[in-house]
Amino acid sequence: MIFLQKIDEKTHQDGTNWRGANWKVSIGKLLVIVAACTVATLLKTDYSAMGILTIVLMYNLRNNKMYCIGIGCAVLTLLSLNEITCFLAMIPVHFYNGKRGLNLKYPFYAFYPVHR
Repeated sequence: MIFLQKIDEKTHQDGTNWRGANWKVSIGKLLVIVAACTVATLLKTDYSAMGILTIVLMYNLRNNKMYCIGIGCAVLTLLSLNEITCFLAMIPVHFYNGKRGLNLKYPFYAFYPVHR
């Protein structure tokens, strides 16, 4: 995703240089995605190439956070029905206002050794 973001930034910074080369940008993005999918499949990571494609899809929908999370959850649920609970994550995402919440660092430090 960092590579895709850098390509996007370069495209916006050098609008005059990249205008005639939109196809080069698209091919560059596609190569980065294919390389990431290949590496994920070869390393046998969780979700393999579908995980990478889900991240790319969510990155492209990042301007609408609920739509982005909904599509991501739908794809993950299609991969495994165990992921159906990820739709519950949409509730706190919807109410998130961009500010830091309560600092519960020390209560969690106290709870962790006790709950075992």
